Formats: sequence, structure tokens, C-alpha cells
Amino acid sequence: TASPLLGCGGGSHVRSSPDAQYDDAVPPIGSGGQENGAFEPPGPGSGSAPSQNRWEGLRVPVAVIDTEFRVTHEEFDGVIVDQHNLLGADGAMGPGPVNHGTPVAALVAGNRLGHGENAGLILIRASDNLSTGAAYDNVLREGIALAAKRGARVANVSFSGAQYFLSGGGSETALRSVVRSANNGLGTAIVVAAGNRSEQLSYGWLGLHPQTAAETPATPKNRAEAIKEDDPILEQTVIVGGHNAGGTNLASGSAYPGSLSWLQDRFIMAPFTARTASGHSDTGTTVISGTSASAAIVSGMLATLLNRWPHLEATEVTELLLDTADRTAPQYNDNRCGPNEDVNCGYYFFGQGFADPDAALRPTGTLSVPTGDRVDGVVVPLSAMGMTLGGAWGDALVPAALDGMVAFDELGRDYGVASEGLVQRARGRTGERVERLAQAWPAERAVSADLGGGFGFESHLNPNGTLAGERVLWDGDRIRAGAFHVHEGPEGMPGRQGRVESLGLLSDAQSGLWADLGRGLGIDGRLVLNDNHALYVVHWAADGESGYGQARTEFDWRSRPFDWLEVSLGYGQDRESGGVLGARGIADGLALERIVLGARLDLPAGIDLHAHMEQGRGAIRGSDLVQRVEGLRTERARIGIGFGDGEYRGALVLGRPLRMTGGTARLDLPVGRGIDGTVLREQRSVTLRPSGSQTDLEAVYAFPAGRDGRIQVNILHSRDAGHVAGSHDSVGSINYSLRF
Repeated sequence: TASPLLGCGGGSHVRSSPDAQYDDAVPPIGSGGQENGAFEPPGPGSGSAPSQNRWEGLRVPVAVIDTEFRVTHEEFDGVIVDQHNLLGADGAMGPGPVNHGTPVAALVAGNRLGHGENAGLILIRASDNLSTGAAYDNVLREGIALAAKRGARVANVSFSGAQYFLSGGGSETALRSVVRSANNGLGTAIVVAAGNRSEQLSYGWLGLHPQTAAETPATPKNRAEAIKEDDPILEQTVIVGGHNAGGTNLASGSAYPGSLSWLQDRFIMAPFTARTASGHSDTGTTVISGTSASAAIVSGMLATLLNRWPHLEATEVTELLLDTADRTAPQYNDNRCGPNEDVNCGYYFFGQGFADPDAALRPTGTLSVPTGDRVDGVVVPLSAMGMTLGGAWGDALVPAALDGMVAFDELGRDYGVASEGLVQRARGRTGERVERLAQAWPAERAVSADLGGGFGFESHLNPNGTLAGERVLWDGDRIRAGAFHVHEGPEGMPGRQGRVESLGLLSDAQSGLWADLGRGLGIDGRLVLNDNHALYVVHWAADGESGYGQARTEFDWRSRPFDWLEVSLGYGQDRESGGVLGARGIADGLALERIVLGARLDLPAGIDLHAHMEQGRGAIRGSDLVQRVEGLRTERARIGIGFGDGEYRGALVLGRPLRMTGGTARLDLPVGRGIDGTVLREQRSVTLRPSGSQTDLEAVYAFPAGRDGRIQVNILHSRDAGHVAGSHDSVGSINYSLRF
């Protein structure tokens, strides 16, 4: 025959008397920080805010298996989704004098006082004992099975004696089968109250006297009927004890796990006292104390987690709450508890610790972004998804384009990502300009050797004596060919962009495009057709950091129709891997075709005018977030005047550095997940065009300083700096060099 279990206030232990009941006349006595309000999730933060619930409007079913319920209480308006009386012939749900089920259910999912976010109540009456609220263990088992069959994600059983009403003759009983297979295999989490007699549960679960550990006449029977350590139902069960109002210690009266480690593993603490609804009127409230309240609060916490992430299995969600419990109490530093003073005191009294719902909501492990249609498929760490835009991008891609994107933790939970942290614009270039000019000016010194037969060898040295590059040349009558090796990127070779005659410029014609490149190889050549026409060709490839690389091929036709005029027409092909126009993390690579026009006019008195204009069109290979970029266009232009002869030389230059002028980015962003593990994606189109167009005006003058010294002064002002409308940047530098 079934044994009666006492359930008021969580009961204490089997066959004990109920806790004191509270009604509206009892003054409130505090709730351990949980009074008058549902459990609050943490606020939004970078990679820490749960994403929007994709099942909004569907309540999380939570079964409360208890005594009687005042279903007309205002706390339950719109909250009850199902109800059933296991014992009453007339199907009545209550209310009754015990006043236990109503307070417990309201703590789980009440409109104002509940702790479960978006929870819906399945009310199951398991007791018709109007004096004590006692219930039979077989009826409680029936209630748990019914809850699972009705689709409950959580079943709250605020009765003590779980070792009996969760048992039933082996691991493959009907109860275990139904709670494990419920909800299409996700299962039903079971939350039970520990009891209210300051008992060590380990004794009772071994069939011993719960306080003295003495053998009793019923010990063999109780030991045989109790759940064993390896019972699979424990994997989706949480046993809840009560902590004091300050959340620092065991509440007076609460049971605790004791010596058995497998009981400690499933034990957690929650507030012992809480304000909740009263079953004596439709609007009344009361304060209850007991592990019944503790269990109800934990059931609400589990409902909140399942509301955010319905894909979590019962075993996962219970383990999550246990794993994230707070174990900072000093008792966890003491290993002198238990009968033999060899058990950790924290685990002995508190089990896994004090329930910490905020910690349970935070990501588990490393956040990552799936590249396919499955959460459990190939993923990329979120830390590797950041986009650093090159100078040519300006503010063409704003972080808001990625709003709503999510990343997933190790449990497959989706979290909103702070888009501001994903897209970073190129850093200010003022300091970099000055640093690069100081390193590159004066021009590299060349050491050459004649190898005979038209062959020669050159080594180019930086001003500090380090090797910039080497070149092998063959110079014929009309044909010149060479191969070169650079150590610090193409800018290490003489005659590259950013120079006007022998002057170094702060204005960066390449917008830092080559700044991160290192060693590279190339070939170049010149074909002289006659005194007025020549064809130049160069091809090089260089690698940078983290898989970034560039390759460039240029053809340049130069014609001198007059002695004082040279014009050029060029065609170029650029290839990037691991980046786009110097940007990182935005796409896999770029193929760009460029048309270049140039002219130089030599005037008397050492004055020359020069102009350079370039336009490009290309395509971007997509990556994890950017599928492709269509219609990419770029431009660059510079005009200037140079003056002076010999050691005295100056220039005034007006230029627009490399800039993206158009294109459409097609984005494919993960924005959530389905309960079956599919990734919910959203396609977006973003027009790429910076808000401004940087214009540089630079004045430079160089002159001798003594016999072996030279000074160069640069002054630069940039309007719409970084291609951002309204921004400005001014910089000046003085470089002094001494030849020795």
C-alpha cells in the first residue's frame, strides 16, 4: 500500500507533521531578495544577452502537483493552461483549508509574484486531505506521469520523501519512460522539496533514521524501496533546500544533502521564505516558509531558461542550474564535516550551492557562429568574427547592419551579439603616417654590383641599415627585366606610391593597403618601343599576418609626345585573400580591375605638374557573414605641383586616397534557432558608400642642413578624414637625416 507523504511547506520528511500555515493576517517577513517580483534576467551586454525568444506567445508548461488550488485568484489570470484532480470524484480543484497548492503555484508562475518567465500552469491536485494536505507516493507518481504526458517541461512536487515517490521498482518503470520521452524526447524536469526538519537526507535515502542514522525496523524495506545512486530519473531531478533571507546559510529547518555525493550532486538552495498568493481569497497574498517555496522558485527559474531556450533537454536544463549555482560560501573551504569529519562542508550542507539564475542565463563556454544551417555543424568562434575595416571603407558598413545577429554557446543557446563590437573602423592614421614617413625617408640606399653580360644586382637598405629588398636585373638594348624580393611589403621598394620625386609624403595614396604586408616576390620589366613610347609591367605577391595576402599585376603605357609632357595609361589587376581593400574578417577575398590615367608636365624653373587618377571595379568573395559584394567600385586621385632643383625641393599636393565609392553587400546573418537545431537566418542588403570623401592637402619642403644633413618639413590637413563626413585630421612632421 502507498505511504502518505506530508506536503505542507514542502513537508519535512515522510510521515511528519505539516509546517505552520500562513494567511492574510500574517505580516510579511522578507523573502531573501526574491519578494514581490519575478526572476529578472541580466541586462543586455556584448555577447551576454539571450536572444529574442523565437517561441514568443507560447507559454512554458509547468505542472504543479499539490494539494488544492484557488484557480480564480488574480495571480492565475491567463496563466492556467490545464488542470486535473487525481482524487476528487467531482473534479474540484479547491480551494481548501490547507492553503498550500495556491501559494506554491503562484510562486512558480503567478502574474506578479511568479518566478517563471512566460510560464503556463498545469495544475494537478494530488491530495484531498483537508487537514494535513498529505499525499500518497503512488498518487504523486501518477501526477508526475500525467504532467509529462500533458507536455509539462517542469513538474514541481513540493512534497518531501522523493526517494519513495520517485521510485517504483527499477530504472525502466513506466514513470521513468514517460518523463524521459516526454516533449519529443526533451523530457520533463522534476523539482522536489527537500523537507523542513533539519534532516540529513543521506540517512533517509539509505533507509536509516533521518536524524540519528540508526537502523530501524523498517530499514530493510525502506532501503529496498528508495531510489538508488544510478537511477536515471535523478539525471533530470533537482532537490531543493532553503537558504536564509541573506542567502548566506541554510535556513533553520531546511533539510540538507549530507554525506552522499550523488545526493549532493542533485541538491541546490533557494529562498526559504517568499511572499505569494493566498488561497483564502481571489486577491489575497501571504508569506510562506519552507522548502515548498524553495522548490517553486527553482521551478520558475527552470521555466525561465526553457522559455528562452526550449531546445534544452530536461537533463541539460537541470544540470545547467546546478552547475551555475553559487559556491562562494566559506563552508566550501572546509573539509571537516560529516560523521568522520572528512566531507566538504559546503557540499554537505548546500549541495551544489545557492541557485544563481543570472549565472544560468550567461553563456556556457565559448560563443560561436555556425557557418551552415545547423547549430551543431561547423562553427567559427565569435572572437574570430570581428570585422576591421580598411581605410578605404570609411563608415560604409555601419554596425547597425548586423543588429539582431546571434551567437551560440556550447549548449546551443542563442545570444544577441553587440554589433558595435563586431565592426571596427580603421584606426586613426595620423601617428601611423608620421611613423611610416620617418621610416621610409630619405629614400632607401642602394648597393649595386655589375655581374657582366647585362646582369646586375641591387640591394636596397632602409635608413636604419636593415635590408629592404634585393633585385636581379638584366638590361638589354630595348628590354629590361628583373626579379625582386622585398622584406617589409611593396612599400619597401623604391619608386612606389607615396613619393613625389625624392620627397616623402604624409598623405597615404594606398590608405594603408600595404601596411601589414611582409615578405614578397615579384618580377618587372620595361619594353622601349622608341624614344617616345615604352611599356612597363610589374607583378608581385606578398603575404601578411593571419593568412592575409595580396597580389598585383600592372601594365603601364607611357608616352612622351613632347619633351615637356608625359602621359600614361595603365591597367591593373589586384587580388586579395583573407581581406578586402585592407579590411579583415569581412570576406574571403577580392578581385579588382583598375584603369589608371597619369600625366606629368615639366615647366621651366624646375616646376612640374603631375596628376594621377584611378578607378576600379571588382567582386568580393563571400565569407561567413558577407555572402558577396556586388558592383564594387573604387577611386583614387592626386594632383600636385613640384618646384626646386637639387638639394632644395618642395611640393604642394591635393589628393583623394583610395575610397570605396559603391557596392551592395549581401549579408547572411544567424538570428536565432529552431527547437530542432536549425539555424534561423536573415538575408540583408547593405549599400556600401562612405559618408564622406577624404581630401588631403599637403605641403612639403626639403633643404640641406650642413654638409651631410637634410631636413624635410611636411604639413598635412585632411577633410572628411577616414572618409567620414565632418571629421578632420591635421598633422605636421619634421624629419632630419644625417649621412655618415
